[in-house]
Amino acid sequence: MSHNALPISFSTHPDTVGLHRHESGAVSLSPARHRACLEAAWEIEALARLLPDLALRDDDALPLQVRGVARRLGDLAGAVMSGLDDGVVVDRGLMDAVALSGG
Repeated sequence: MSHNALPISFSTHPDTVGLHRHESGAVSLSPARHRACLEAAWEIEALARLLPDLALRDDDALPLQVRGVARRLGDLAGAVMSGLDDGVVVDRGLMDAVALSGG
């Protein structure tokens, strides 16, 4: 990843559909895409706060639980990255991926 990349500013506009790259380098996100990215980030934070407590448990199911949390963290991180940088991914797909956990 290049550290010389131009900064990108994000703004939401009601008429924006999906992700729109402007010639200036700015990116506009639809309200639905913006919300999906925020929901994913909030859930990533909640799961990250859960992990230290999970590590202290003495439970035979712990490996399965950690594997499930790790998988969900990966899925959510992918949704955020797609939402912020992949114009091909549709808003509904992002919203569905994030809502999978009922969040």
